[in-house]
Amino acid sequence: MTDPNDDPLTFEGVESLDASQLDTSAFDAPKSDLTSDYCTVRDIAGYQRNLISVLFYKLVLAIVFSFTPAHALIALRCELIAMGLIGLISLYFIFMLTRELNGTAMAVLCSAFMFVPCLSILTILVVNQSAMAYLRRKRIRVGFFGVDPKSIE
Repeated sequence: MTDPNDDPLTFEGVESLDASQLDTSAFDAPKSDLTSDYCTVRDIAGYQRNLISVLFYKLVLAIVFSFTPAHALIALRCELIAMGLIGLISLYFIFMLTRELNGTAMAVLCSAFMFVPCLSILTILVVNQSAMAYLRRKRIRVGFFGVDPKSIE
């Protein structure tokens, strides 16, 4: 027969623990961080609002571009530069908004779509609709030009 003092699982001076003294925090469901959720919603609302503004500027510039006479070379150059800048800004907001909503891989894919002329407008509309659906699920009122910044704070 073996001596209980030789048992490697028995320690001298250690009292037995009952279930109320055990730390079970590793098995609990993670608690949501409301601050990070607020920041995410605020970021998505801001990106969505800016994306709508960029879409508006793109449409206005396309209308102005269509009425510019072909012989006005300086005006055409200025409009092309403005379209390029608005394109880069929309690329940034599409990437950031899609990354917040769907992750980096989808953001890269949507950014690639922004270089195709007609597909870029469609991408902006689809990502905008996705952002509006996300914000509405969070019970935030979304208007025609996005979320009012005062309603989030």
